[in-house]
Amino acid sequence: MPEQFRDLQLSDETSVRELCKDIWEGNDYVPDRFSNWIKEDNSNPIGLFADGKLVALGNLEAAPDSPFAWIKGLRVNTSRQHEGHGTKLVEHMIDLARKRGIKKLRYATSSRNEHSVHLAKKLGFAMANSIGYFRLSNPYPPHPAPSPITVPLMVNSERLHKVLFSTPELVESGTLPLLWGFEDKELEGLLRLENRTEFKLIVGDEGNAEGLFYGASVERNESKTATYSVFATDRGIFIDIMARILDELDNSDADRAVFFLGPHATEWAPSLLIVSDDYLNRRYLLLERGLEG
Repeated sequence: MPEQFRDLQLSDETSVRELCKDIWEGNDYVPDRFSNWIKEDNSNPIGLFADGKLVALGNLEAAPDSPFAWIKGLRVNTSRQHEGHGTKLVEHMIDLARKRGIKKLRYATSSRNEHSVHLAKKLGFAMANSIGYFRLSNPYPPHPAPSPITVPLMVNSERLHKVLFSTPELVESGTLPLLWGFEDKELEGLLRLENRTEFKLIVGDEGNAEGLFYGASVERNESKTATYSVFATDRGIFIDIMARILDELDNSDADRAVFFLGPHATEWAPSLLIVSDDYLNRRYLLLERGLEG
């Protein structure tokens, strides 16, 4: 039977769970997200079938009110890897996105997933951002108290856009992370981020922005993960931001937390003595491919 691409349906859920059962030691998020992908207007889960069986899947997710889309949840049956199924599926999704007028495709993955990075680069995706990240689990580690004289300011997207323009060293890249995705640093991207988070800015004694942090959370299988993105140009401000976040986590119902870090925060994070050695050289990557022309 020839290979076949087709849109996945809710009736494929059993096949999806079977494909993902050995991924991440059985803790893959894709089976739990699959039913949402089916319902969401901006999602298009696609499967590659060989010999009548699902061997690869992924979700082509259009970003609302923007010219780009994501390839998310790319998975290949562990018993059918190294047969080119992942490459064929991504090529199909690239063609489909181009036909739909998408101008840019994005793909995010961990630096530890060398096969995933190799696949993306082979198909024309280029590195667009690389950030440090690490995880913590409840109970959260002891930490110093936040400074009583440092008060974070809640700012909207327009104010943040002006700050980032005047203080480019605060966020040096062209994108900002939220959850496990990225958004453009331009005003349109910040407006989209503002619909999902609250920006908190810390201004130094001389009136310059020295810290930025924001967060969002997600629930899965009756557990909650809180995520935070942290940028700083001053080490003391970074330590204060982390103390504030850990205070918040102590008073939350989050079972775990993930931190995405700007370049300076990545450099300073080991000095907190709470980051596992396993994360010291790990990076979360954004790869992009333009589809115009």
